[in-house]
Amino acid sequence: MKERKDFMNKSDQTQMKGLPRTHYNCVAMTGVQRPGKTAKDRARRG
Repeated sequence: MKERKDFMNKSDQTQMKGLPRTHYNCVAMTGVQRPGKTAKDRARRG
């Protein structure tokens, strides 16, 4: 299974700048608590 960062859009990935994907960091950098989480869940279900 791919990592969640692989499901994040490119702008979110660049905004995160390699920081750990904690709720605090994600909200501070992207404005979204769990970027890529929904896309990863959809892929996991098939």
